[in-house]
Amino acid sequence: MNTNKSKEEFATIERNTAYICKIFSEQHKSGDTYNKTKKCIQINFNNFGVNGEKDGKSIFMLRDEEGENELTKNLEIHYINMEQISKMCYN
Repeated sequence: MNTNKSKEEFATIERNTAYICKIFSEQHKSGDTYNKTKKCIQINFNNFGVNGEKDGKSIFMLRDEEGENELTKNLEIHYINMEQISKMCYN
């Protein structure tokens, strides 16, 4: 992730991550089995980029450090850079 974020941008990313984790965890009640977990996809429309993306979007999933082994398919966070999309479409 790009470390040149403003405090506001960083706070937005942290808040969005907290929200999806809360939604994901609220699927489970005490004694439930975890094999019924539903996929959570969060789509964020921002006026800033998250990962230096060239096409205006980034998708994040839970993977190992090398990015080869996916931990779960049940959690995704999408970031759409509306400023960059607007430039791509209207310039």
